[in-house]
Amino acid sequence: MTPVTTTPTRRLTWAHLAALEPGLSELEVDCRELGAQDCTPDELMSLWCRYVKPELSVLVGWFRDTDDGPAVLFTAQAYAVAYAHLLGELGA
Repeated sequence: MTPVTTTPTRRLTWAHLAALEPGLSELEVDCRELGAQDCTPDELMSLWCRYVKPELSVLVGWFRDTDDGPAVLFTAQAYAVAYAHLLGELGA
């Protein structure tokens, strides 16, 4: 893994992350499908905590489940960007 260098002028985006990690796009589709179900907000948050968050944490962030891939995928910033996007897709 190469060291992460960040510059304040470069803003990490969902599109950039999804291009680097295809599993994020698959999880995005899952979130849309879960969000389309007739669920209460509490049920959506339960689905988020039981399914989405565990899947997300192996794709980006400190607990990424591989040593492969660009260093940016291992950052807290990548996790935060993906987290916010997917939570929005879920509609929670």
